[in-house]
Amino acid sequence: MSMTIEEFRLGLTSEQYIEQMRTNQDAFRKILDSVVTPLEEQTFFSTLSKPLHVAVFTEDWCGDSLTCTPALFKLAIDTNNLEIRVFLRDHNTELAHNYLPEHRWGTVPVFVFFDQGMREICRFIETAPEMAPIMDALWQELLQEIQPNVDENSDISAEPEGFGDRFKEMFSEKRTAARVTHAQEWGQIVITSIGQVVHYGLGTNLTQRPVYGGTTFP
Repeated sequence: MSMTIEEFRLGLTSEQYIEQMRTNQDAFRKILDSVVTPLEEQTFFSTLSKPLHVAVFTEDWCGDSLTCTPALFKLAIDTNNLEIRVFLRDHNTELAHNYLPEHRWGTVPVFVFFDQGMREICRFIETAPEMAPIMDALWQELLQEIQPNVDENSDISAEPEGFGDRFKEMFSEKRTAARVTHAQEWGQIVITSIGQVVHYGLGTNLTQRPVYGGTTFP
């Protein structure tokens, strides 16, 4: 899927995206302020011969986006070599789906990296693979805090039996707070994962691009 530079620049800038957020704006800014770009990735991105373009497909209610998108923004700030434009998934559904395999339609966030000629380099989908076991373990701890006898296999999205709206609201609040608390640690994991896929993509033959990073599903 190709995108022209004109289409790319129709997206929101990083600050425009933050300003229009209706969910998690305060937490997003706190995470952005806390993230520290690892030295290796700062050096790699800062020394690129030409800046890269990054199209971000996301929604502000998404938990993975709350961890990953500020990390990407901080990487751009610290290296001054990434031009970011954000596209709200729900307003650009068809475009967003073009960058996802069909069985993952709807997944956010998606970061699509292009070179100066708008040739696609790589796609980073959802979050760093290393984050999945970390978050799964922490979410179970948070569930136990809220309701000590909860079954670890329970579905908190079930309505109405088992879990009410207040339970889910408390769980969401705790997860958001955890993302803020662990912002520096998790942000570094995400930035390192992004750096790995971009580095690999830039070293890959044009005919074999884009390469994929982030989480994968069967």
